[in-house]
Amino acid sequence: VNPCCTFSHMPSKIREVAQAKASQSNKSTPKGTLAMGFSPVLSAVQLIESIASIIDSVILERDRVYKDTTEIPKKTEFHAKFLPPISICDYLKRFYMLTKCDPHTFVIALIYLDRIEEAKHEYVLDNFNALRLLFLSLLASLKFNQDFYYTNTYYAKVGGLSIEECNKLEKSYLVNLIKFDLVVNEETYNSYYFDVMAYHAAGEAENIEP
Repeated sequence: VNPCCTFSHMPSKIREVAQAKASQSNKSTPKGTLAMGFSPVLSAVQLIESIASIIDSVILERDRVYKDTTEIPKKTEFHAKFLPPISICDYLKRFYMLTKCDPHTFVIALIYLDRIEEAKHEYVLDNFNALRLLFLSLLASLKFNQDFYYTNTYYAKVGGLSIEECNKLEKSYLVNLIKFDLVVNEETYNSYYFDVMAYHAAGEAENIEP
């Protein structure tokens, strides 16, 4: 693992994993517009599965899969002490099922993760912090973009954190990582959504090829 791996060596955006897969499968990114939160093609489950797959691919392609925390070059408060026993996909599905959040919450969370990495000019995600960073991105997304949301006591249980740790990490996430850069315009939302849609289409194409 190269601890100094930065954007100058690999694609700068998490979304580029989706773009690359679509390109390899000759699936161009769809064009058009849609209202934020309206998913005309992908179901909520398809959207979640695609985003989970993108994150998994990002971690793998960047060689940021560690066996234990001693291998992590820059350990932070967002890293779990032990490897999570649940997959990213199952974790996101659990979050969706228990919070009943709008599916667009997941697209915006993906945008937030890209913004964090761009601001820090380094790769952030690995297999020990992905679930926590996804959880915090989802939490910020739904709180900022939805009129109704539950208390942190409930979200902490959903995310597998104590309420004290949830509150502490949420504050650090907002102040030190995303820096309250939470506004997402429709053009940005559309571009990310269509990239995820193209990624899903590429996966479907792979499944039916002989």
